Amino acid sequence: MTNDLQIEKTKNDQLLVLAFCGQLNSSNSLKAREEVFEMLDANINEVILDFVDLSYISSAGLRIVLELQKTMNLRHGKMLVTNLMPNVRAAFDICGLSVLIHLEEE
Repeated sequence: MTNDLQIEKTKNDQLLVLAFCGQLNSSNSLKAREEVFEMLDANINEVILDFVDLSYISSAGLRIVLELQKTMNLRHGKMLVTNLMPNVRAAFDICGLSVLIHLEEE
């Protein structure tokens, strides 16, 4: 698997938008987690994960999404995962995460 992953981060008041490009796998998940949680300061109460250019997500990547959802729940905030490719959506469905995390199709 390739280690190529880019995360474009946009912060606006209480909203954090993270646009993923590439593959989120076990090779890059630790760095990705660090990048994501670095941006998550105390005043953020809404997170949008834009997966329009995410071609693959492993269980390590799903774990980051679940951890972020738990963090937002503790803050009484909101999180949305949007623009999922069919194979990425299938990973959420197979693991049962599509009932725990708000997924939005295009």
